[in-house]
Amino acid sequence: MTINTIHPQALADLSREGYKPELIDVRTPMEYREVHVALARNVPLDALDPAAIMQARNGSKDEPLYLICRSGSRGRQACERFVLVHGAGNRDIALC
Repeated sequence: MTINTIHPQALADLSREGYKPELIDVRTPMEYREVHVALARNVPLDALDPAAIMQARNGSKDEPLYLICRSGSRGRQACERFVLVHGAGNRDIALC
């Protein structure tokens, strides 16, 4: 399964230019409390419900949803869940 990726610096650059990405941090609440990206909301991987998230999206449904974790492993698992459960295409989900 191919998952789109974006380098964290590229996402930060877009944010500084005025783009407000929808960013979900899939780490545990404790990890999130320690440090997190200001724009990110915490939805731990074990509580991730892709269908509910896609239905309640804050941003435009035409914009990608970005997923982030510490090393990429949980983020990749989250991306795969979105693709399997929601049928999200490569333009819909990106791993940061």
